[in-house]
Amino acid sequence: MSRLIGPERPRSVRFGRAHAPLALLMGCVVAAGAAAFALDQYLEAKKERQFVNWPADPKLLSAPDFAHWRADPLILGRPAPRFNLEDVRTGARMSLDEFRSRPVVLLLSSFGCNVFCAELGRLTDLHKKYKNKVAFLFIAIRDAGHPDPKSSPPAGAPRPGESAHETRLRLVREGAEYLALPFPALLDADGKTENAYAAFPKRLVIVSADGRIVYDGGRGAAGGPSEWDLRKVEEHLRTALVKARTTE
Repeated sequence: MSRLIGPERPRSVRFGRAHAPLALLMGCVVAAGAAAFALDQYLEAKKERQFVNWPADPKLLSAPDFAHWRADPLILGRPAPRFNLEDVRTGARMSLDEFRSRPVVLLLSSFGCNVFCAELGRLTDLHKKYKNKVAFLFIAIRDAGHPDPKSSPPAGAPRPGESAHETRLRLVREGAEYLALPFPALLDADGKTENAYAAFPKRLVIVSADGRIVYDGGRGAAGGPSEWDLRKVEEHLRTALVKARTTE
């Protein structure tokens, strides 16, 4: 009987052949993971190299002057400073008068503000929650000069024949597209809106449906260019919505 059946193969050989497809699959998974990691590292390095062309090299900038950036609070109840600015993606002019039926969240900053770019994800989450009831507007003011390769969009040099205004307009448009900003991005070309809101390097303001300032988030929750307290922002948004409904 043993001659008919033949010699028994070693168990290790049988095991190896039976599990060869599994080993091959595991090898492919490991290789794919390594390739994905290498690609991610390459893209990060490429993005950091693009920051060499930023208007100011982040490594050469002085430390933020928190005392200088501490904002005096805006007076609540006063009419919000008016503006008429260009939407960098559509070219249309936009003003506060277009939103008299609902509250407006004004985000005044620049893509060169690392703190602002780092918290954009939380701000867009807030926009998703209230976008049918509240208008959100990003107003690009003077560049803060402190970009972060991990959160800020890369900026390129001026193109041949491009004016300074055209370069700014393009960079803000490219930044808004890079970050997939889900609300209008307006350019404060002459700096008047920045001055009217004392916005540099960033400021958040809620304007009521009747055009008055109802909340000033300042330059950040800690008074300097730190992150805004979005819990307080949401509380004031709800209050503004209630008042808007009662005055309809």
